[in-house]
Amino acid sequence: MLSHSGNLEGAIGRALRSATAMRFDIATLEHLLLALLSEPSVAKILEANMISIASLETCLRTCIDEELEPLAITPRGHNEAQPSAAFMRGLHRAKREAASAR
Repeated sequence: MLSHSGNLEGAIGRALRSATAMRFDIATLEHLLLALLSEPSVAKILEANMISIASLETCLRTCIDEELEPLAITPRGHNEAQPSAAFMRGLHRAKREAASAR
């Protein structure tokens, strides 16, 4: 699994940088999931459950481009995108679930 201090922090950083590069003021759960797809431990779990990483990535990119694109209003050179409330709730819930699974 992802460790909070290692791979997860890297995925969070990638999600924020990706949202910023797409000119979003906020990073959404979609940005976080897209970043998590590049983590080997996440890929292993998805593949074990017969989930196509390529298809999921395509769906997420389409959602971001078509559904969230109107939110992408950050002017170039703006500060890094901030995590949305849902992004933070998702992280907190995942942390609680991981702790209770031990």
